Amino acid sequence: SYTALARWKFNDRVSAHAGFRIQQLNAAVSLSGTGYGALNGYSGVYDGDTAPGFQVGFAYEIPEIAFRISATYFSEIEHKLTADETLPPAIAALVGLPSLPPGFSLVDENDFEIDTPQAVNINFQTGIAPDTLLFASFRFADYSALSVRPPEFAGITPPSTSLVSIDPVRDYTLGVGRQFTDRIAASLTLNFSDTGPDDNVSPLAPINGRFGITLGGSFQVNESLELAGGVNYTRFIAANPTVAGVSLADFDDNDAVAAGISIGYRF
Repeated sequence: SYTALARWKFNDRVSAHAGFRIQQLNAAVSLSGTGYGALNGYSGVYDGDTAPGFQVGFAYEIPEIAFRISATYFSEIEHKLTADETLPPAIAALVGLPSLPPGFSLVDENDFEIDTPQAVNINFQTGIAPDTLLFASFRFADYSALSVRPPEFAGITPPSTSLVSIDPVRDYTLGVGRQFTDRIAASLTLNFSDTGPDDNVSPLAPINGRFGITLGGSFQVNESLELAGGVNYTRFIAANPTVAGVSLADFDDNDAVAAGISIGYRF
């Protein structure tokens, strides 16, 4: 996606921002395994489009204490995709399609629509001591409204069935930053992601939220050059990949470590 954003400052404390987003979407999926029942062997390639959306928000700040709170709303974006679907041989025979070696049938291209979800971001920060900043954020994305039903898939499944079933996502972040010298700063951040009250998830996204901690730092080499980086440890919440209400597996006791570095140059 590409974003063009403008900000208007009404005074030193109140501002608003708004802009347009251009989003491009393509996808492919293959369902393999007896847990999918009659859909075992279904696959599809979905060529999407480039579609517009918007975002709008406001901010209130008190520069003297480094206080700032802002909120941004992101609109849903409607996409039109063209589907090339391959049906399992048993299903192809039922709908009257010939089989192709080694037993799969390619369906002609058909169009369908999906909406990527609307979302809200809230960001907060305030000084709590000299050279020390407390910050927090919250993000809500309404993935429950996302339904993916390509034409042939829709024709052989109940109306409530979607290729992708994702719970609404709520991401929370809380952290503290410290400026030790004019050149050295560090931060410690806790993050939590909540995706719903139960452990049932889509097999295409086998996690049910996460806990994480990140240690970051930056070094101002000179007036133009800054080096920054961080290390994150994440613990994934147990999840049960489910198809048609039937649990297929148990994902538990999983974690991940990630590291990153950035180089910034001002001119």
